[in-house]
Amino acid sequence: MQEVQKKLVTVYYLIYAVFVIGLVLVHLFPLRIGVLQGTEAIVMGYVNVGFLLVFIPLAISLFNAKMKKQVDLEYYLKWNLIQMLLIAVPGLVSIASYALLRDRSSLFAYLIVFVALILTKPTKYKITKYFESKEE
Repeated sequence: MQEVQKKLVTVYYLIYAVFVIGLVLVHLFPLRIGVLQGTEAIVMGYVNVGFLLVFIPLAISLFNAKMKKQVDLEYYLKWNLIQMLLIAVPGLVSIASYALLRDRSSLFAYLIVFVALILTKPTKYKITKYFESKEE
């Protein structure tokens, strides 16, 4: 179980590192301020919010549904990785949106993804509790 937790936490922190590096790069090497204007900017904002509304609940509900079917450490590892990657998709869309629009709503969407990742962080306690509850 130790190596599974180590793999999950490594991927978790790699996703965070990509997000932080992406945000720093957007600030250090900005595109022209407000590359998208008018209706393009509105559409990009809707796409950003749409990705948040679809991918975060999808990742959480898919993980929960799959964990009810089978109790196996490798299965848990696989679906937890899928969950983290699905949650990371809106983060990548948010940083692209921020790079193109330079608006606060994109940063707020980015913050929502950070919080979703924090709440789904694979800790030793969560993994142990999951397997203990399934053994009963």
